[in-house]
Amino acid sequence: MWTFHIFLFITLCTLTLSDDSDEPILYYYGLEESERGLGACGARQACSALLLQHWRAPALLRLCRCPRRQRCDTRASNDRLVELNNRAYFQFCTPVTKWPECTLSDTPLIVDTQYDRMNPDEIETMHHQNVALVPPNVTLNCLCRYPNYWRWNSTQGTISKYQCGSMPLCKSGDFCGNVNYELNALYQWCLCPRQHMCAHNGGVTRLYISELLYRGRGWRAHCHPLYQHYDYYYDEN
Repeated sequence: MWTFHIFLFITLCTLTLSDDSDEPILYYYGLEESERGLGACGARQACSALLLQHWRAPALLRLCRCPRRQRCDTRASNDRLVELNNRAYFQFCTPVTKWPECTLSDTPLIVDTQYDRMNPDEIETMHHQNVALVPPNVTLNCLCRYPNYWRWNSTQGTISKYQCGSMPLCKSGDFCGNVNYELNALYQWCLCPRQHMCAHNGGVTRLYISELLYRGRGWRAHCHPLYQHYDYYYDEN
């Protein structure tokens, strides 16, 4: 328990000292160095991926160029963002708030990519090495009911499909999601009780996790009580 409390203190300090409102740093896949070289965005295709990094300015990974000179090279307003995990968002050319809500049978998210990670440092390194890397094509056909997680459905070749996964209630100590090693970002699978936090215990990780646009090392997160005495009420969403 002491280990978790120390890790929680460090995490909260990190969140406080990193300013997510800073202007993001632009990253381009492959050999591109400007907006001109980007392909045109298709209908409901994500134009950028916004990554909120601890201790560093946010990263904005450019994916495609919006029509009619609409900008996607700066941080978008909230009505143009769709959450990937608790530290990353997809940006779209236009507001998504009026898009249809997904049904249980829908497969709303389609990702076509040859490189299944979104690490800004790796992308920058490959750019300087003249590696021809094509940006992921991320298309969203409808909006999941909040809160949700992205549940893998199928993969064929370079194309993976994801469905809206509902988030059930979990109990104190339950497994609640995976945390990726590079961004310390949480892919949460269930809702912890009030006065709990879904977090990992830190330490060296040897676990391999597979999540949306991330394959690599990670931790398993559990519902940890913030206080010695707690109740089992859940926050209403």
